[in-house]
Amino acid sequence: MLISLFLFFSSILVIPACSFSAPTPLTHPISIPTSPIPDQKPGTSGLRKKTKHFLTTPLYLENFIQSYLTTLPSSPPPSILICSDGRYGSEAAMDRITSVLAGNDIPQIHLPVGGIMSTPAASAYIRCPSNSCNAAIILTASHNPGGPEGDFGVKFNGRRGEPVDEAFTDR
Repeated sequence: MLISLFLFFSSILVIPACSFSAPTPLTHPISIPTSPIPDQKPGTSGLRKKTKHFLTTPLYLENFIQSYLTTLPSSPPPSILICSDGRYGSEAAMDRITSVLAGNDIPQIHLPVGGIMSTPAASAYIRCPSNSCNAAIILTASHNPGGPEGDFGVKFNGRRGEPVDEAFTDR
C-alpha cells in the first residue's frame, strides 16, 4: 500500500518499508557478509567513480549504501529520499538501493515519480517538515559527464538538507 502522493516539488511516493515488495518474494532480509572496500572513501561531494564500476562490480553499490546506513543515527528513525539527476544507470541503482533500505527496515522510503529530482530540490524537500524526511541518497556526479563510459556518483544529505560532512563519512 502506498501511503501518499505529494505534489510539492515533483510527485513523491512515500513507501513504508512494510509495504515494499521485492521482485522475488522474500519473507525476511538476506544478510550478505561484507567488509570495507578501500576505494569507497567519499570526497567532499560523495563518492564518484565510472558508471561501469558502480553498476558492474558485484555488491559495490550495496556495500557503500550499507556503510551509510550503519553510520546513520538511529534516532529519529531514518526516512530517506532516493533520487537522481537522471543519468545513465540511475534506475537500476535506485532499485538496488531500495532493496538495501528495505532490508534494513528503513521506516519510509521517499521516491520521486520517475526518480528524478535535482540536488537543490532534494535539499529543500528534506527541509520541508510536512514531508517527514530526514536524509537523502542522491545519485549524481554533478557536472561530470554521464553515460555508460561516464561518471556516476552517490551523495548523502542529512536532516537539514545539507551534504553530510567528513565527520560523518569518516566513521
